[in-house]
Amino acid sequence: MSTPATLSLLEPSWSPLNHPLALQSPTPDNSAEINKAKEKISKLEASKEHWMLEAQLLNIKLEKAQKQLREAEQSKVSNSSSPDVPVDTLLDLTDSDSSMKTQLPWDDSGLREEAIRQHYTNRVNNLLDTVQRTDGDCLLFKKECLSLKKETECLRKAAEPSRHRHGK
Repeated sequence: MSTPATLSLLEPSWSPLNHPLALQSPTPDNSAEINKAKEKISKLEASKEHWMLEAQLLNIKLEKAQKQLREAEQSKVSNSSSPDVPVDTLLDLTDSDSSMKTQLPWDDSGLREEAIRQHYTNRVNNLLDTVQRTDGDCLLFKKECLSLKKETECLRKAAEPSRHRHGK
């Protein structure tokens, strides 16, 4: 029979408890580390459970959105005319109010999502235009400043020899 230190992992009698280090009693330092590790494990397990639930919820939302999109496409094909509702009106209405749900012009056909998407697309485009104009103004201002700096340096250099002549 072999000693615990030479036991092979393949032997049926091998166990982590048979390991020589497992027989030692935990020191205060080791027990604190063990407690910290157990706390980390429990936190990670809770986090894992949380994110798995989040993933399931997102999958359900994705399936629902895809279903609504298919229904919207089918309704667009069957009804070529759709009600024109301003984007701001669509964005101001909420789904949480049950009395409003019956009055909503989109009735779960995906028009609300389309209006929101279009609103944010327009908003992003406007912001990009603003950023580009601002960048152009900044470059113009920088070039102006550099030009004024060069002109000032040239004027100083031109003024220096005349000062030296007057000073002599």
